[in-house]
Amino acid sequence: MDGATLCNCALEELRLVFGPLGDQLHAQLRDLTPRGTHLWEFIRDILIHPELNEGLMKWENRHEGVFKFLRSEAVAQLWGQKKKNSNMTYEKLSRAMRYYYKREILERVDGRRLVYKFGKNSSGWKEEEVLQSRN
Repeated sequence: MDGATLCNCALEELRLVFGPLGDQLHAQLRDLTPRGTHLWEFIRDILIHPELNEGLMKWENRHEGVFKFLRSEAVAQLWGQKKKNSNMTYEKLSRAMRYYYKREILERVDGRRLVYKFGKNSSGWKEEEVLQSRN
């Protein structure tokens, strides 16, 4: 298994290959890899890794890239932990998300509270992309 493949492995895959060390390896890789350093990647990673999701977010339409925050403040707290900002709130997180509208990475879904869509300049969220990264 090469390094890129290893970095893209889900927790279950690491447990299968490395046994009890899989959990430790997953945590270390998550801290070392640049993936997830941007807010939109953090959101994407929560959605594509159900073992990390814990009912925080859900796909409304995976094919179209539409998702919904179920526990918005909990997601904001996790983002705050990752960024070492204990004062993070959903209000601040959603303000940061608006930065991605102009860059067409995220889109707001009109008339739907807490519902967003991945834009044409986002990547790694489509099922075929996720499957390719794991193979």
